[in-house]
Order: sequence, then structure tokens, then C-alpha cells
Amino acid sequence: MEEYTASSFLPKEDPIDSISVQYEKLGHDDKGWLVNMYAQEIGGGRNFYLMKAYKNGVLLTDSTYEYRNISDNTGFNGQYYNGFSVYWLSEHKTDERLQSGDTVTIEMDGITGIMKSLYWALLMSIIQNSIFSGPSANVPTNIEPKDRAVGFFAAYSAFRKSKVYNGE
Repeated sequence: MEEYTASSFLPKEDPIDSISVQYEKLGHDDKGWLVNMYAQEIGGGRNFYLMKAYKNGVLLTDSTYEYRNISDNTGFNGQYYNGFSVYWLSEHKTDERLQSGDTVTIEMDGITGIMKSLYWALLMSIIQNSIFSGPSANVPTNIEPKDRAVGFFAAYSAFRKSKVYNGE
């Protein structure tokens, strides 16, 4: 019989007041919808966040390689996110293309610093996985004993806010 242990904590969460969705043309061939967030950052030190996006209840960021919206509150500690852009829905991706009446949902997950490190390490191992790159870095684990187990145990808070897109 073997025994393994891991622990985490449940970070506090910023409640999202609202979101807005607006169509943008950022360049000749770069068109889509910016999803902006309005929320009070809770402050009290460094906080880490993972943003997820849904369209009509379907998670758009359903793969780890799509977790590119990982951040912290540097520069915003205790301040208000007044229309802060948190996601880009590309017109070129069929599953992200919006029509009037579609519901867009943003989920803000309060994650731990070690969880942020895990996601970045996973992203770097995916991005650098080519025949021309060096070996991938070891992905962090919080399961003990580390020499006999690989994995990650996490607890995180989540807050969602939705908006029906009206075609503007």
C-alpha cells in the first residue's frame, strides 16, 4: 500500500460586475469580438487568475494550450477593472464567431501561484515541442512523494458573468 499527499487552498475571488462584447477590426485580416470585464480587484496582496470563455454554454477554452489568459493583479491590486479586455473571440474560428442572440460567458478563476506556474510550464512544453527545440522542462507537481508521483491537486474559486450579444 502506498500513500500520497497534496494540499492547496481556495483563493478569494473578484466578483465580476458585468462584461461587454464589442466587434473590432484590429487590422486588415484580424476581426473579432473583444470581451471586456468590469470588476473590483479584491487586493490584499498578489492574486492569480485564469480566464475562461464560453459561447452559448460551451467552453471555448477547453484545452490547456488555450489557457493563455493567465495573469495576476500586478498594477491592479485593489483597483477597479473598468472595461479590461480579457478575451478575444476571432471571426476566423467557427466556434468563436458570434451572431445576434449568442450568449458569451466569462469565467474568472482565482488560482494559486503554483497553479499559475503549472499552467505556464504546460504551455511552454506544448509550444516548445518541436524537432528543433530542446527537451521540455519538468512540469511542477504538488503531490508527495515527488519521486514516486506526478500530478497536481488544486482548489480554485470561480465566478462567471454572461452577456447576450445583440449584434452591435
